[in-house]
Formats: sequence, structure tokens, C-alpha cells
Amino acid sequence: MAQLTEPSESIPEAKSRLDKLLDAAEMQTLCSLPAPCFTIFLPRYRPAAQSAPETVPLKHLLRVAEESPEVHKLGETAAALLAPLREIAKSGALGSGGEARALFTAPGFAAAYRVGAELPEKLALGRHPYIRPLLAHAFAPHEVFALALSRKRLRLFRFLGEGTEERPLPPGVPASVAEAGDFDQPDHELRNRSASGPSTGTGFAVTFGTLSDRESAPEYLHNYFARVDRGLHAAVKNAPVFLLGVNEDLAAFRKASRHLNLLATQSEGSVDGHGIAEIGALAGAAALASYQAQGETALREFRDMADRARTLSGTSPVLAAAEEGRVHRLLLPEDGDIPAPQDSSSQNLLASEDLLNAIAVEALRRSGQVFTLPTALLGAEPLAILRY
Repeated sequence: MAQLTEPSESIPEAKSRLDKLLDAAEMQTLCSLPAPCFTIFLPRYRPAAQSAPETVPLKHLLRVAEESPEVHKLGETAAALLAPLREIAKSGALGSGGEARALFTAPGFAAAYRVGAELPEKLALGRHPYIRPLLAHAFAPHEVFALALSRKRLRLFRFLGEGTEERPLPPGVPASVAEAGDFDQPDHELRNRSASGPSTGTGFAVTFGTLSDRESAPEYLHNYFARVDRGLHAAVKNAPVFLLGVNEDLAAFRKASRHLNLLATQSEGSVDGHGIAEIGALAGAAALASYQAQGETALREFRDMADRARTLSGTSPVLAAAEEGRVHRLLLPEDGDIPAPQDSSSQNLLASEDLLNAIAVEALRRSGQVFTLPTALLGAEPLAILRY
């Protein structure tokens, strides 16, 4: 077996994260862990559902780990790594249900993270934490504002990955066209003219003006949405904004917006009846879509690069470049592992350890950007844009 223990000075201060959301900062921490590392995935659990409590699959996976030949080879090192996971299983800390969990333990480190993804039950032991299925949820935006567009009732929500709340509109942002009242328009009454009789040649014109006329006028709607765009920017800054509303209002707001960071994904249709949880789920899905869109942009960049010396493909070449710190952007397939060969001592990997996962960890350790894309779009092998 390859030697897995790394110098003690690289061991971080021991931490216990029993109910923390896995985000980009925590992912960077995981990628810096010394070897060896256990990873356990626990599926989503609802106490009222028929599924088993999270502690049941955890205890089962711990028994599987204890019987593994690789664990026997590690001896006391493995026993020390499994000890905090046994404590978690005994404590019942995960018995309240909720999102799927990803558990990690390495020398001086033990953590259990909540993950907003569907995870299969899994146990992995290797030089690296097994993170590839978690990358999209860790690196997608974790703070997203959702703006429910309506001419009669504008609403603002804040999605934080771990929950959604409705927020009051900032001062100066009118909640409706009617509340906006008097825009700086040349014709405040929005006077419309119509002929008074059947003949348009000699009849005189009459005027009419109603609130509904004002609300439906494109110039009033444009100015209203522009005012909302300016007013919200001071509160949300550059955080992504997810739009919900009927198609006409969505198009009008995008045309008027000059300040907000609008996500490309939007929810089309009336927002009446949408609960906070549903809006949060839609905002979370839009955040994931934005992460994939960044990956697709990187894929186009890879394919269009004139300097092909700065592009690389294939498992072994990309892994070597990642370990050397040469990978600037890494593109990985979402599905399918590539097991390390039996003789993997040159890369200090356990036999059957996922090479694609190893590439991801090595790239992130050295500040590379990593994106996962559907295999149908990317192919089965990794692609990399190099720094040099």
C-alpha cells in the first residue's frame, strides 16, 4: 500500500462541524487535509418517512470500514480516524433528519456537513477526501436574492443555501406601480385620445386616463423597474438575483436593469401562491444552473483557445499538471469514476481511488477553478486550461 501519512505540520487544528453547510470555504479546507481521509455520504432523511434514521446507515458503513482490508493495513491510524465518527453515531446528533450529510475524518479533523443534494450511501478511504459529487453545491452561489416581480406587489427574498426568508424592500423602493405614484414623466396624467364619433375626419377628441392605463404603459413600467433596480442594488450589492414573474414583466425588468447581477435562469409565470420554501428551491436551482453555465463558458474557452499548448486532456496528464499547480480551469464529468490502477504508488493513491476526484482535489489545493459538467456535454475524460 502507498504511504499515506503526510508531514504533521500540514495537519490543521482539530475541528468539529456537525451541522454546517458545505460551501466554497469549507471545500478548500477539505482539500487541504492530510492523508489518509475517510469520506461517508448519508442520504437525505425525514423522521416521518419510511427511510432509516441517518445513524443507521452510518453505523452500517462504520462496520463495513472496520472490516476493510485497507483499514486493517492502516491499523491504529484507521482506528483513530474512525473514533470521531463512532462518537457521532452514538450521540444521535444526526437523528433529527434533514438534508443529506457528508462526513469527513482525517488526522486532526472530523466534520459532518449538510449538503443540498441527493447523495447515495457511500464509504470511501483514500489520500483525498471524496468531493467530486459535492463540487457544484459547494461552489454555486450560496447567497441568492429572489425578486418576485408584480406591478401590484413586489416581493424580495433571500436564499442562503440553508434557508429562505422574505426581506422588506429597502427604503425608497416602491412595492407597486401604484405606490411609485409620480414618476418624472412629461404627461403625468397619461392622456389618451379617442375620436368621439364614427367619423374620424370631423369628430373632436376626448381624453381618458386611469391608474390601469398608467400601469400598463411601457414607459411607466420601465421607469418603475429602473427605480427598483437602483434601489435594490444598494441592499443586495453584487449578489446574484433570481427573477420570478410573468414573461412580460421579466422582459421589461431585464431591459430596465442596469445595476443588479441577474441570473440567466428565471421562473416564468404568476408568483401568486408561491410559498417561501418553493421560492427558495427555485433560487437554489438557479444558483446551480449558474455554476454549470460558468463551466460551459470554460468549455467553450477550452475549445476556442488558439494556443493549444495551454490545453490538456486525459486523466494522467491532467493529474500530473494539477499536482504541479499548472491547472487554471478544470472540467470534469459529473458521472462515472476512473479507478486508480492497482500499482498507483507513483501517485500515492490507494488502488481503486477515483482519479477524477484526485485531480479535483489537487487542482483546488493550488487555487485552480473546477467545474463539473454532464458527461454527454463534456465526455468521459477531464479537460484542463493551463496557467503555463
